Amino acid sequence: MKKVLVVDDEEFPRMLLREALERKGLEVLEADDGDTAVEIIYSHPDTELLILDLKMPRMNGKDTFRAIRALNPGIKCFICSSAITQEDVEVFSAVGVKTFLEKPYLLEDLYRAINSLTDSPPEPDACSLKKFKAIEECENERRQVKREPLEKAIDVSVNILEFKGSRKLDLKAATCDISNMGLGIKIDYPLEPGNVLYFNNEIGGHTRGVVKWIVKHEHSYKTGIEWFHYL
Repeated sequence: MKKVLVVDDEEFPRMLLREALERKGLEVLEADDGDTAVEIIYSHPDTELLILDLKMPRMNGKDTFRAIRALNPGIKCFICSSAITQEDVEVFSAVGVKTFLEKPYLLEDLYRAINSLTDSPPEPDACSLKKFKAIEECENERRQVKREPLEKAIDVSVNILEFKGSRKLDLKAATCDISNMGLGIKIDYPLEPGNVLYFNNEIGGHTRGVVKWIVKHEHSYKTGIEWFHYL
């Protein structure tokens, strides 16, 4: 099993990456700062792939990459960070890093980046992404999710990733519909795909969800939420 090291000082992105990578059959190691990442590479010299955030305290992404590459010259890397600049692209491209994924990202884009660096085959069908699909088409099954109307005022909180870290927002929303796959809500705040929402009260047996799409209406935003499960 191939080993992957995920380096990000934010807990939520690490959890999302771990889930996606383990669904690909990869062994995932995690570090919340550059110093820890270097120690892990020293202890696990067979690590083949590095997924690196650039905006971290103490040792930033560039310094972390230099230290890790010194210990493991053959390790493959892709940058998964917010606010990736043209300078970042030029600096890392000059040392052989060609894959960049800016937060927030779609799961399909994450898998595409992983496939390009691990020689993994492309996703065979929608089954492997079914948790994130409203409609699943599989080789021996065709099933459409049926949503039931649900009108209810709810309180949610969300961590918004920013250049210098993250900030927590407490928001109010109105639910529109619910299914076994997720929830539709109306909200005044312009959320983005990839935002993780925490429900102050359990909804349909769930306490959190991931924003998948947003449609702007005149005075609000209709937002599709998929249930989010930790592995």
